[in-house]
Amino acid sequence: MYVVLGATGHIGRHVVRELSEIGHRVLAVTHSDAKASPRGLGASLLMSAISKRR
Repeated sequence: MYVVLGATGHIGRHVVRELSEIGHRVLAVTHSDAKASPRGLGASLLMSAISKRR
């Protein structure tokens, strides 16, 4: 399984698509559900925020 951070971003969505198309399981991590969902590409979706602790 591959975990792709920023999965709905400019590069991440292409990475998710390519990995899914060649048969890999993908966990797509994104902070926004407003963008296109990678679920249609065969990936599992995880909504999460990764931020610096202050």
